[in-house]
Amino acid sequence: MNSKFDQYDTEYLVQQFYKMKEIYENDEAIAQDKGKLATMRKAFDSYDKDHNGVLDRREVVDLLTNHFKEQGIKRRPTKADVDQFFDNLDEDHSGVIDFDEFKHFLIDNMRKKLLGPLESYLTGQRGVKF
Repeated sequence: MNSKFDQYDTEYLVQQFYKMKEIYENDEAIAQDKGKLATMRKAFDSYDKDHNGVLDRREVVDLLTNHFKEQGIKRRPTKADVDQFFDNLDEDHSGVIDFDEFKHFLIDNMRKKLLGPLESYLTGQRGVKF
């Protein structure tokens, strides 16, 4: 089975894995990267339809609809999906999602989409032990 990683040297992939791991597991590293932060802010603002600086449940339905599409899930989010999203992200239990809570959601998604597959490839295909 061919992988998108096959074309790269193992040492290079391991270096990239550790760089990404440091970025995605360290909020301070993200906060210092103005480009990533600006991109996250732009995404947040695109869902904040009433421009009040937080995402309410109605706005989160739009966010989850897009997230489901990206994940290949062919259905609209249910009330239970929205409730679970809030249970996982609404750290201060305010009933809305602020930018910092949204940022954690994006970082977790990037970690799953980028780090997970690379780690699986390195441990499975290349026999790297972390």
